[in-house]
Formats: sequence, C-alpha cells, structure tokens
Amino acid sequence: TGSKNRTLNVSDREQLHFRPLALLCDLLEVYFNLSQFDTFLSAVVKDGRSFKASLLTNTQKVLGVAKAPYEKTEKWFQICGKLRDARDRLECDEVSMDSVPDEFLDALMNTLMSDPILLPSGNVVDRATIERHILNQKNDPFSRQPLSLEELEPIPELKSRIEKWHSDRKDQSDA
Repeated sequence: TGSKNRTLNVSDREQLHFRPLALLCDLLEVYFNLSQFDTFLSAVVKDGRSFKASLLTNTQKVLGVAKAPYEKTEKWFQICGKLRDARDRLECDEVSMDSVPDEFLDALMNTLMSDPILLPSGNVVDRATIERHILNQKNDPFSRQPLSLEELEPIPELKSRIEKWHSDRKDQSDA
C-alpha cells in the first residue's frame, strides 16, 4: 500500500499465485496478532519505513477498494488506533528527552538506549542501532574498521542504570 503500489504489475498473477489482497490480509493478521504487545507497537512506530500516517490511510483505502472482508477492515482500524496511541506515547517520551543524562544517549542516533553496547572504537551505542548498521555496512560507524556482531560488547551496568532511571522517571510521572 506504499507509494509504488500502483506501479507494481504482474503479468500472470494466477501462474505465479500472486494474490495481493490475500497477502495484505495475511500481513494484517500478523499485525493484529502482534498488536497486543506494546513492544511490537513501539517498534513499528519507531521504524520510519513501517509507520507513516499515509500508509495507514492508504491501507484503509486499498481494503475498501478491494472489497476486503469487513472483519479485516475493522481489525485494521483497531490496529491503526493502537499505532497512533503508541506514536503519541513515544512523542510524549521524546518531548522530555532533555532530562536524559548524556551517558544514556546513543552516540550515533542521540536517542535513549535500552541495550548499550561498547564498540571497539570506544563509542557506546544501542544494540538495535548498531545491528541495523551492520546489516548495511559491516564496519564501525565511527572508525570505519571492520566490525561483526561477535565484537559487540554489552554493558550490563549501564543497562541497569538506564532501566532504573527509566523506572524512576515513570514512577514520578504516574504519581
């Protein structure tokens, strides 16, 4: 349902067993099943490729045009609501990023880390950040030296301090 959905053309759909509506419905079922987990919703919202307001709207339109079963459209509507709520929570968290200690910030993305990793170059980044980087380029983003997943060194003490800081902050906002 992305920006190139109109340019996708398959000459012999039946021979290739290409059924875009069935594929979309299967994907929506996966989203629906995983949407009960806040970690999934947060991951989708944080991934700019998967979460754009236009994609939510386009998917809704495609389901309508393709005459998708009502229950699929209704499930998608529920997922959209959950994703928007997750986005709003994330934006609230980001607004108060000013109070985050510098040592808790990813050196590459300047975001709050959840699983800090020490790189051979001495820089500290979040595991998700460096794993995503290594998928594209197998090097240390700071020194450009070759880097593999095996060379990543977790920092459990820093992770514990981040978790405690996050928990304390959450307790303060709940009070």
